[in-house]
Amino acid sequence: MIQQSDLKEVSPQPIANEGELPDDIVKDNSKKKKWLDFMQFSNSQINIFTVLRYVQKTSVYPLAVYFPLHSINTFIVPAISPNYTPNEVLMMVREVLPSPELTTKMLVMSALVHTGSGFLIRVLNLWRNRKHPKQENTETFIHENSQDNSQKTIGLVGGVSGFLLGLKKRFSIPPQVVSGYVLNTALAFHLLIMKFGPSLANIDIDFGYVKWILQNNEKTTKWVFGIVPLATLITSGTYHILAGSCQYLNFKSLSSRRKWSDLITIMTVFGGVSLIRLSTATSDIFGSRNYNAIFSALHLK
Repeated sequence: MIQQSDLKEVSPQPIANEGELPDDIVKDNSKKKKWLDFMQFSNSQINIFTVLRYVQKTSVYPLAVYFPLHSINTFIVPAISPNYTPNEVLMMVREVLPSPELTTKMLVMSALVHTGSGFLIRVLNLWRNRKHPKQENTETFIHENSQDNSQKTIGLVGGVSGFLLGLKKRFSIPPQVVSGYVLNTALAFHLLIMKFGPSLANIDIDFGYVKWILQNNEKTTKWVFGIVPLATLITSGTYHILAGSCQYLNFKSLSSRRKWSDLITIMTVFGGVSLIRLSTATSDIFGSRNYNAIFSALHLK
């Protein structure tokens, strides 16, 4: 039996040094530390956030090449000459790009990777903030007291569409993220009507199909499948792509970002004018039967 006199006070130090621990325990602890460093965005140069941001940034390269060509053909040309020129320019663009099928697959894959990596970044950020709530509160306090005007905090120039600077500058979800979610929905619907449907019906389409939708006598076809989704695609796509380009190019000053905001406004206006011009332009009435077959293939009629 141990007597009280046999008990001695010892200094608070580990029972065994790291070198005295079994190798399997040391290796296991080392692996856990590396994994936690990778997941918790420590000061290490390589972690899950830097990898995902790199993937998100590089995944937009195919879209960055395609958008200027497509925007000229859909935003500018129809606004100037909506009758026959859009189809002529469309044929020229198709000569420059790979086959329509391959182009669509590349763009869809690019959009999926970009969206998926961005979604993972947001999920991991929420997880990290729940693990370290004090750090989140501290960062919020610093932002509020330093009048943070970064694009991630207030959007491109602050406020709704950049015109209400000072009235509502901060958003719980960045406008860039919101516009991305809206764009994905509009883009998926656009692919359904403009790509998947014609493919099912085995019909080649051009701007005559767009005019047929916009000039259709049925209000559902004209508004639900034409004007509303195309207007949503124009506004969300223009904002998300151009504001994202501003962010990637690291334009931080409000004066530079206001110029990009002006460009977004101009492009959006051009897109709206193009919709109006295509709605009243000369259309090919002989293709209406084929176009009805597209909607029938999609079970929309």
